[in-house]
Amino acid sequence: MLYGGDYNPEQWPTDIHLDDIEKMVEARVNLVSIGIFSWARLEPANGEFSFGWLDEIIERLTNAGIGIDLATGTASPPAWLTIEHPEILPMTETGVRLGHGSRQNFCLSSPVFRRYASRLAGELAKRYGNHPNLRLWHISNEYGCHSAHCYCPDSARSFRTWLEEKYGDIEALNEAWGTDFWAQRYTSFDQVDVPRATPTLKNPGQVNDFWAFSSDEMLACYLAEKAAIREHSDAPVTTNFMGLFPPTNYRAWAPHIDVISDDSYPDPNSVFAARETALVSDLMRSLKDGQPFYLLEQTTAAVQWRERNARKRPGSFALQSLQRVARGADAICQFQWRQSVRGAETFHSAMVPHSGRDSRIWRDVVGLGDVLSRMGEIVGTRVPTEVALLMDWQSQWHRAAAIGPGPNRTLEAIAAWHGTAFERGYPVDFVFPDSDLSGYCVIIVPELFAMSKDTASKLLEAAQSGAEIIVTAPTAVLDETGRAATGGYAGVLSELLGVRVVDHCLPGGEVNDLVDPRVDAISAAMTATSAIDRVELDVDPRTPLFRVLDAIASPRPAISGEYWAEELSIDDDVDVLATFVGLDLDGLAAITYRSCGEGGGTYVATDLDSAGRAALLRVAEARTRIAGNRIEAPAGVEAVRRGPAVFLLNHGDAAAQVAGICGRDLISDSKVTGHLVVPPRSAAVVVTD
Repeated sequence: MLYGGDYNPEQWPTDIHLDDIEKMVEARVNLVSIGIFSWARLEPANGEFSFGWLDEIIERLTNAGIGIDLATGTASPPAWLTIEHPEILPMTETGVRLGHGSRQNFCLSSPVFRRYASRLAGELAKRYGNHPNLRLWHISNEYGCHSAHCYCPDSARSFRTWLEEKYGDIEALNEAWGTDFWAQRYTSFDQVDVPRATPTLKNPGQVNDFWAFSSDEMLACYLAEKAAIREHSDAPVTTNFMGLFPPTNYRAWAPHIDVISDDSYPDPNSVFAARETALVSDLMRSLKDGQPFYLLEQTTAAVQWRERNARKRPGSFALQSLQRVARGADAICQFQWRQSVRGAETFHSAMVPHSGRDSRIWRDVVGLGDVLSRMGEIVGTRVPTEVALLMDWQSQWHRAAAIGPGPNRTLEAIAAWHGTAFERGYPVDFVFPDSDLSGYCVIIVPELFAMSKDTASKLLEAAQSGAEIIVTAPTAVLDETGRAATGGYAGVLSELLGVRVVDHCLPGGEVNDLVDPRVDAISAAMTATSAIDRVELDVDPRTPLFRVLDAIASPRPAISGEYWAEELSIDDDVDVLATFVGLDLDGLAAITYRSCGEGGGTYVATDLDSAGRAALLRVAEARTRIAGNRIEAPAGVEAVRRGPAVFLLNHGDAAAQVAGICGRDLISDSKVTGHLVVPPRSAAVVVTD
């Protein structure tokens, strides 16, 4: 198991370097990322490379047995480059050229930037590409984190080229963008621009394509540096992702990444921090279809960039690290090794804090190094899953670009449904339109706004083969090109679900209409849908859903939606599990089910609350009989199987007793004979008999 963090020795004098190595050995660090923001040191002037300081650092690390993740340093161009070539600086949609003095201050489409960045990557590869201690190449850093889109002339030219390659002729673009609306029709690609600031609403097709183009431009930057490296080195290459990050299509990147890597910073101040950690870990593992991933950045205690920078509670640093290992991580690394004393991230915690050895952080760092050193049996193993969640970056872009029909809550829906599976004890595979869906018992489709016929056919085939499909609104409102579905939304799924969406209403929202019935006699007699905080559902008592809700709690939980509700047209063979209560949708279908081959499809015409989601998942698990594969665990404990081991992660504030498990706990190196007590915010990793 790899353990370490970002190491920035250029910020410190030589005597600190010696102390760094001593402390790394003490903490069992075996991998550090170096050079991530070092371009100004590596190339202090145009074409003048300075590698002597890096040679010394690499030699010290190698002598200490600490592996190297060598970065190309290209995440922040040096001042000499932005002065000689100010055209590489990014431009906003309003035409403002951003300045030097931060990071990621470059245009993704700049041929000048790519030339200089690739040159540096090539020089580094020429010098270090065959070094015996090189474990990994690290290209740039967090693509798109601060400059995902650029609107400069270089970007506009590249965008036109990208569009011409995609559409072939201008008439195809006009059709895809619907340019006859508002007289936006083009007669030449030369007339097309990036979606700059406009007097009012932008063309959704243009915006969607620009997002896709920008993701491709980031990938092109990465591939240019990778090509330069490959001329001299065949070591694995990565770049660090950022979880569920909308601007960058990580699924499209995955074939070009040798090892998926991620940076993850769940908020310690949130009770859903464990959910977020699980979601991001499941996503990273899924990008290369189950291959283990590396966590390259997390914090030991607190970040500095939130409004409220809560620190992790005692035990949480190790617990969240092991949670990631449980869900597929083969490396646990932090930002950064030693806490900076100057600069924008001075108060971002690190492995060696300002307070030094005499601190909880340092004790936690040393303790985690010891724990991870015991995880050798876990490395390279996989996480078995039976539940999948379908997502698509292209659909997310279509949803973000669409003007209406309601608020864009796609990411919240993904997190909510993944959270439901997490709370029930299921690890989840994220699947994508190009994924193989066979082998999954339950497939959740939360708000996939744009869907192709091919994706709909895959879902139908999965259901016919025995899978239970749960589809939540709004889904399949557009096709994959962004064209609105006619004849009823979700119609592409009609063979599976037997429903079509006729219309929608929007419950919830701010109520700004204050009326006085004494004088506002007409208005006071009216009711607006925004006056209803939630839309209530009435569950048919004859259905499995009703019985499951009864089993969840007594009295039986009421279920409801919040921001979205739809009017459905349903086929005769569709079962109505629940109906809406009140206002315009009163008595109409809210949740439906249709048998399909060996499985079936559930449609949810609202955004269900947590009780409703939990109940539907339990109904699906009963139909597929996957519940028998769950690891029963007490409240507060997350139980995940990976390879030969069961991870028991106690997120609660009280000790938890786990029964029915036998084997050997890797953390305590003790035998487990059917009963185990897991302390609060702690874990056990039991290799089962």
